[in-house]
Amino acid sequence: MTLTVEARGLTKRYGALRAVNEVSFAIPGGSIVGLLGRNGAGKTTLMQLITGQELATAGEVRVLGENPVENPRVMSTLCFVKEAQKYPEDFRVRHVMSVAPRFFPNWDAEYAERLIDEFRLTRKQRIKKLSRGQLSSVGIIVGLASRAPVTIFDEPYLGLDAIARQNFYDHLLADYSDNPRTIILSTHLIDEVANLLEHAIVIDDGRIVLDAPVDELRASAVTVSGPASAVDTLLTGREVMHHQTLGGLATATVAALSEAERASAAGEGLEVGPVSLQQLIIRRSGGWTTANVVAWPLGVLAFILLLNIGIGIVIEQATQSAADSGGEADVTITVSGGVAFVYIYMLVIAVQSVNMSFSIALGWGATRRDFALGTLAFFGIMSLSYGLLIAAMAVVERVTGGWGRRLQFFVDAGVLGTALWSLVITALATLTLYLVLRWATPRD
Repeated sequence: MTLTVEARGLTKRYGALRAVNEVSFAIPGGSIVGLLGRNGAGKTTLMQLITGQELATAGEVRVLGENPVENPRVMSTLCFVKEAQKYPEDFRVRHVMSVAPRFFPNWDAEYAERLIDEFRLTRKQRIKKLSRGQLSSVGIIVGLASRAPVTIFDEPYLGLDAIARQNFYDHLLADYSDNPRTIILSTHLIDEVANLLEHAIVIDDGRIVLDAPVDELRASAVTVSGPASAVDTLLTGREVMHHQTLGGLATATVAALSEAERASAAGEGLEVGPVSLQQLIIRRSGGWTTANVVAWPLGVLAFILLLNIGIGIVIEQATQSAADSGGEADVTITVSGGVAFVYIYMLVIAVQSVNMSFSIALGWGATRRDFALGTLAFFGIMSLSYGLLIAAMAVVERVTGGWGRRLQFFVDAGVLGTALWSLVITALATLTLYLVLRWATPRD
């Protein structure tokens, strides 16, 4: 198998930011490869490294076995259509098509002329007068008609409506069949291009998190839906990527089932179907399991509660020691049942809220970092709010003489300090979790 593009330990840093972080991959010749990921994941930087437009900080990249940087032989085999492709403003559409043969030895002028008509462009139109969609059409025509051995499209459909995008996909597949070459397609519209792709490379936060043939990905999981009790029974002991319950019905994404298991599931009234490539990639490239989401707030809040109790015990012991030695006990902090109750209540609300927000965040394609930082803000605000609530209750207790019955659940001279402690510990716990997740994420 001939490798068209190969990277080993490729890294690109901009100051402290690692736009591409130690990635390694190999793209076989004569294939359509999807370079997938969220905006800002590092896709464009990686394509610039492949095409020699950026210098790597570390590692190496090879195109057709050679370093692409300042290499005319490699440059003549590449066509890189950027997301915001720039052309001289005084150019017309026909000027772009007339200069293209100077850069692309395999340029097909006749095919380019047909595509101009297909995409409803006028040859005399000035580039500066074109709409965003029309500019994208010009880039698509250049990429397809270049017939370059390595053709790279970076979000080529911006501004195009659904019909124009489908027109592009149809022409891409047809021309690829007639003129095989390596095509790298960077996109976040995964389901739209799923039927075109033979291989998928998913990049997130500068790292390759998934690198596999599309057929292999599709065969690795299924969607199971039906009565919640039957779905839960099927999930026992299996790898669960996603699980959602609505009323008495449930849907789950699980690892592939054998034919016998499919038949058994059907006998239980369950429907087994394929997983969309987009959802599968989201689940496998940074999504958290339900257990992660439940354990995360549970652990953080338990840590907060134990710390508050520890502070109270230490200071109470110090105060008692001062009193026993004849000193004055001028500081008293009591972590009472009331404080514990408030934080336990916070735990219950937090777990419910995070579980609800997780499915929404996952649908938006949230990364570990985004979800962890969002959860940090959530817990920080809740910790501070409940701390202030405890302080207010302590004031009420003092004014009422312990609710008129000498009951002191919230007496705590340093409650505001305790609330701030909660905020700090929440931040530290979130940072620790994020670092652990980063360490555990495969690099290639």
